[in-house]
Amino acid sequence: MPRWSIGDVSDPLVLEIHRSVEVLTGDANLPLLPAYVRRVHDDVLDTAVAEAAAGRSRLVCVVGESSTGKTRACWEAVRRLPAGWELWQPVAPGRAQALRNGLTSVGPRTVVWLNEAQLFFQTPSSGLGEELAAGLRELLNDPQRGPVLVVATMWPGYWHELTAAPKDGEGGDARSEARALLAGRDVQVARRLRPSELEEARRAAQSDPRLALAVENAIEGQVIQYLAGAPALLSRYESAPAGARSLMHAAMDAQRLGHSAFLPYGLLAEGAEGYLTDEEWDALSDDWLETAMAYAAAPVAGVRGALVRRRPRTRRTPGEAASGDLSCYRLADYLDQHGRTTRRDEPVPEALWRALLTHGDGSGYLALGESAEKRGLLRIAAQFYAQAKGGAQGLARLLEDCKRPEDARPWWIRSTTETGDSFALERVLKTAPCETPEQVEKILTWWWEEVPKQSSQEGTLRSLIRRLGSADDPKALLWWQRAAEQGDIDSEAERVVVGHIRETDGPDAVLAWYMERVGSTRWYRKKAADLLVELGRTEQAISLLASSGPDGFDSLRLAELLLKRGKDREAVEWLARAAQDSSYCHRQAVQVLVRMGQRELALELAKQNDDYLTNAATLFEEAGRHTEALALWRRAAAVEHPDSQVCFCYARSLARNNEPAEALAWYQRSVERGRYPTTEPWETELLRSQGTSQADVEEWHYTYLNTVHFLGKRLRGWSAPTEEKLAWLFELVKRGHPSAMGYAIRRLCDAGRESEALEWALERADGGDDRAPWEVASLYAAAGELDLALQWWERSAQQTSYRYMGYVEGARALREAGRTKEAVTWSQRATAAGDVEAVFLTVDLHESLGRSDEALACLWHLAELGIYGSTDLAADILQRAGREPDAEQLRRYGWEPDGSIAAAWPAPLPA
Repeated sequence: MPRWSIGDVSDPLVLEIHRSVEVLTGDANLPLLPAYVRRVHDDVLDTAVAEAAAGRSRLVCVVGESSTGKTRACWEAVRRLPAGWELWQPVAPGRAQALRNGLTSVGPRTVVWLNEAQLFFQTPSSGLGEELAAGLRELLNDPQRGPVLVVATMWPGYWHELTAAPKDGEGGDARSEARALLAGRDVQVARRLRPSELEEARRAAQSDPRLALAVENAIEGQVIQYLAGAPALLSRYESAPAGARSLMHAAMDAQRLGHSAFLPYGLLAEGAEGYLTDEEWDALSDDWLETAMAYAAAPVAGVRGALVRRRPRTRRTPGEAASGDLSCYRLADYLDQHGRTTRRDEPVPEALWRALLTHGDGSGYLALGESAEKRGLLRIAAQFYAQAKGGAQGLARLLEDCKRPEDARPWWIRSTTETGDSFALERVLKTAPCETPEQVEKILTWWWEEVPKQSSQEGTLRSLIRRLGSADDPKALLWWQRAAEQGDIDSEAERVVVGHIRETDGPDAVLAWYMERVGSTRWYRKKAADLLVELGRTEQAISLLASSGPDGFDSLRLAELLLKRGKDREAVEWLARAAQDSSYCHRQAVQVLVRMGQRELALELAKQNDDYLTNAATLFEEAGRHTEALALWRRAAAVEHPDSQVCFCYARSLARNNEPAEALAWYQRSVERGRYPTTEPWETELLRSQGTSQADVEEWHYTYLNTVHFLGKRLRGWSAPTEEKLAWLFELVKRGHPSAMGYAIRRLCDAGRESEALEWALERADGGDDRAPWEVASLYAAAGELDLALQWWERSAQQTSYRYMGYVEGARALREAGRTKEAVTWSQRATAAGDVEAVFLTVDLHESLGRSDEALACLWHLAELGIYGSTDLAADILQRAGREPDAEQLRRYGWEPDGSIAAAWPAPLPA
């Protein structure tokens, strides 16, 4: 796999930097890459590189849209590393597998190059992505293998998917390791150059005709995109003849549905047919496919074309003929992203679904199944799930949701035996006969022999084993023992078994049982040590914990035992070792030292490890040593690409140390990075107590209030006169607070001053306030002037950033006024303006008018867009319309790609 000394990288294009547009200048001495224009994100990258060069392992993830200069920025940063650094680019046999194969061999002074990092961490058919994220975290935290610098790039959509917290009800956290690795380490790259950067680009363009061309022709500062050929690609796509355009649409849709970036020739060839009208199809020449592919693959302005051919290096025996065209094609990144935006509302033709099933790459079948299921195409989804690695649970759930539990059962069994998933196990047991002890034992035997063991299975196993009887029953005891043998499977199993041994043979027999299992799990080593202490054999417990490389928790326990024996010096050594294990152990170790009265030593230990600076800073604050805490917060804010919490705490520390101006700046940064406090912070009283001027206190106060969207709690807790509250709200409106105008108008109306509220709102509207037309409309509606309100809601929709919201509110008001047909028109306008979910309102209105067919057509449109719930709602409408057989058919079998209700189809069977 590629690994080079950084100084020896002569062709940076191998790192997947976009090739630049070409110009006809006759100058053969132009460098491979155009002149580089430094931007805001380069400073953050330089900081990470400098820290790595100084000996501290770092990860930085550059996040930005396609062709914005992410990969080039990474290269410009890492090439500043001193001699002796290597760059490793895991590529073959597949990026994720390559990283897994080589990760343990990564040593000091290595740059791990993860371009398009989502390809490493998004592995839906396996847990490999999470395994790699955990491995990288270990690498970054291992001082023996550092320093290393992990450099990653990805699009914003992938970044949000990988770092988003799980939603309520999702049942698990499938990306916890990736989120822990990436969160707070992003560097955002803007789509366009800032004015100062554009000026720098103009200066640099004097010596580089490629950059000069880009600066002259780029729209809205998108110079980097122009350099990467994006406008030329887009122009070629938009002007493509029908055949070539159909290939590009097939490629765009295949990828947005979940197929991998490498698109087989057969997939594109067959899928493209679905994008051609009958007239276009009849007009094609016999060699249309070759002509269209040549058009799509042709370079544009010196950069690669829309579809780039990737020929596999397939070895054949002498004389063996090639079996068909095995080539794959890759869609240009910029067109991929363009398609995800512009084609998200476009239906997917049946021809593409068929082509994906026939020619698609199986690694994407799980995602493709999910895309089909979201669209209500249950037959197609079932076929994808049945062929996908890790698709058993998806298919079992789909069939069960379709009220086909007997068809789902073999797939729940497959899911359980493949993954050990506890939910799948519960579904198997729900329909399995387990009334008699024999039946229960049969199920347990199946679990023991065929199911991968998971700690989450413990509740299910407990309930099964209890049905066999108490621990005195030999059969039940055997299964409690087997469960306990798994170590982390079930703590209750361990308690039952140990309790039985203690009762029958005494504590020494329990100790022997634990000691036999010490090598298999550290959990039993701790249990054995605790029992030794109970038996008065503390020295043996100490020796046991000190052996075989104890982890942080063992080290903490060991230190406690040493303290009780009066061995303070040895205890301190073990506490220092525990502090290196994890953030929790670090904090616990420091707190133990504080309880020992070793405050200085505790604080010294707290600030030694850069990875736990926030812990250390908090401890210094708790000790009242705010100057030293400030120094630590400053290090935390500089060393890490500070997240919102670090910025917030640094701001608070600056305020405590009488640096209000800088505190305000960091406080605002915490707001920009996502921290939205819900209660008034410590700032006002603190600043006043330190003699800060009233102007600075007020500025701080308004800065805080501008971060709180919902002001109701603040207003309710404030006993000031109405005029003072209004003055405060008016000032926030002037500062651009997003909801202060609404609060101010409510206060005016509550005081019976509706005409004053309307006059003020009209004045704000004339001044260009985005919120004002909406508020004017609401005031007119409240006064019973619906037609005037509609005029202002339309103005809000057409002239402000609220867009479709004015149409939605107008539709609701018309419905309440009994003007249902007009309401339909307004809700349709909301959909046309971009509010996809306004279709649900349109559906309700159609149904209230008795137009069930029109309602169903709207819901099919939503299903085509992949909006969950559309199919169930359509079935409900069929039910209410008296079409019960059709409703049942739709629930059980879904739609077909042409919008018809699918005929009954047999469920696939596990191979």
